[in-house]
Amino acid sequence: MIKKLTMTNALLFLLALVPFCRGQELTGTWSGVANAPALWGGVELTLTREADSWNAKARLVFQGREKTGPVRDLTVDGQRVTFNITWWDKYDFRFTGQVDGDKLRGTFATEMDGKAITGDWSVSKLTMPSAPDQSELPAPTGPYPIGRTSFFWVDKNRDEAETRGGDKRKLLVQVWYPATRAESEALYLPDWKEMDLDKELPRAASVVRKLKVPAQEDAPVAVTPHLFPIIIFSPGQGVKTLFYSSLETDLASHGFVVVAIEHTYDAPVVVFPDGRILRPMPKEKKPASPNTPTQDMQAQRSTADYRAEDILFVKKQLAKLVGSSKTPFRNRLDLSRVVALGHSIGGMAALRACQRDARIRACVNIDGSYRARPYPSDQAMGHPQQSLMWLRRPLYMFTDQQLKGVGMTRGEFDAEIAFGPRLLGGSKAGLDVQFPQVGVDHMDFSDVRVLESGISPQAKAARLITLQMTRDWVRGFIENTFDGDNRLLIAGPAVKHREAHVSLY
Repeated sequence: MIKKLTMTNALLFLLALVPFCRGQELTGTWSGVANAPALWGGVELTLTREADSWNAKARLVFQGREKTGPVRDLTVDGQRVTFNITWWDKYDFRFTGQVDGDKLRGTFATEMDGKAITGDWSVSKLTMPSAPDQSELPAPTGPYPIGRTSFFWVDKNRDEAETRGGDKRKLLVQVWYPATRAESEALYLPDWKEMDLDKELPRAASVVRKLKVPAQEDAPVAVTPHLFPIIIFSPGQGVKTLFYSSLETDLASHGFVVVAIEHTYDAPVVVFPDGRILRPMPKEKKPASPNTPTQDMQAQRSTADYRAEDILFVKKQLAKLVGSSKTPFRNRLDLSRVVALGHSIGGMAALRACQRDARIRACVNIDGSYRARPYPSDQAMGHPQQSLMWLRRPLYMFTDQQLKGVGMTRGEFDAEIAFGPRLLGGSKAGLDVQFPQVGVDHMDFSDVRVLESGISPQAKAARLITLQMTRDWVRGFIENTFDGDNRLLIAGPAVKHREAHVSLY
């Protein structure tokens, strides 16, 4: 016999389902941050349910140190979650949270060195890629179609540091720009056949061989009533500049001309227009004794300074393009609005370029550091008067025992940490932006880790978030710098990406 379901019975039936439905919404992986006045870091919580039994594991990163493991005393009641977890094997944290819109947020408490610490935490559910094994890059977000072209230039005033015999420094640059139209796509890596991808990118080799980007080779340059601002980009050491295509295409789609340098004898391979294939030079074998910190610093600084010379040379060549009738960029580039941008050693080179040339309007260092410094120096670089941004992962805070193991005192380490704020504080406007999410890796600021195959959906989703945050923070900082109001430097990205920990100097 089928019982008729009255309106009242139906309502009672639906109400009875509400806690179950809401509980089901909690399953999945949530990622975000925890903040207290003296402590902040990343939180990742994965909740699973079998029948009426809930399970969870969490990852915490405070002071750059990660702890992963199952939680204790887990309670899930409707939309409310509480759990305990021990971080760094000695500090017990108690988290209490509740679903609030698309967030799970609440408070946490712990005790460190006899001091009670309380703060807030907020996480968002990771959106799993529909096809995690299909490696695609985030689409550009701006209104312009995108073109890509390249230039080959010779610096007749500078000798090549890696060779002997009077060779002059030669550079290939990839240029991304706003186009009138883009009717086809370009190969992500046009010179992949000259590379040993299985060795250099073992987890992404199969992808980059066939991957394309939403840009047309040599597309017509967009015609607008205004000139296009310029971003000169320097990649990480041993990394091709094309491995940052997601960032470069997004900037171009918003009206920037991005001139990305393939640093000769540093990139895995550079193919010149005449067909010459240049790879890094074999390095001389060093003595068995380790380098001193001073020697390491000098080597890093030498590399950063040499790259800064590349940036300044490219800037001069762009001035020639503006006045040449033989290029489509004649009278299309705004030489008064130039930004130096780089990742890793390229980010340190960008800061050095700013210090060398006050006409560069802003510099962005993406996760480039020597120890705890944004530039490898034992003294201040001077005071660049431009706007500077240091976009990075949280600094790993060494314990006293770890410092003893590397021969450094707490005072020396604190002096390392103070170098960055001193440099940023002496600039026109300094911005220190740290991504505290769990698992952020040095190469997450490029395309490389997103393109890896065989990673979990959760890892791919987290890496896509880091890549999107990088694009938004870089573009927002540059756009607000050109607007001329330093109070707006963090307005857009800070509202959209509250996960970041921001210090404005």
